[in-house]
Amino acid sequence: MPPSGDSAVKQAMSIFCSQHKILLGEFYLVQWGKDQKIMKEIVDLYGIPKTFALISLFYQELLKDEFLKKTGATVGIFKTQIPKLLLKLNERKDKEQIGRL
Repeated sequence: MPPSGDSAVKQAMSIFCSQHKILLGEFYLVQWGKDQKIMKEIVDLYGIPKTFALISLFYQELLKDEFLKKTGATVGIFKTQIPKLLLKLNERKDKEQIGRL
C-alpha cells in the first residue's frame, strides 16, 4: 500500500535531506512550512516513485550544473528544475526502450 499524503511528503523530505547530507556533507536546513508545502504539491502531481526519481536526478545534476552549483540545493530550487528533470527522465526512458518490442 503506498504511503498516504502526509507520510509520502515526509518520506520525500527525508530522501531530499539525506541526499543533501550524502552529496554535500552538510545537513539541509529545512524550512518546514514552506518546504513541505512545495513537496506536497510535487508528490501530489507526480506521485511518489517519480518524485523520488526527480530528487535523485536533481542531486546528480547538482554536481554538474553551474546554475545549481551557484544557487544550492533547496526544495524551492528543486521545484524550479522539475521541467528540465522531467525531460531528462523521459530521455533516459526513451533510450531504455530503444531496441525493445
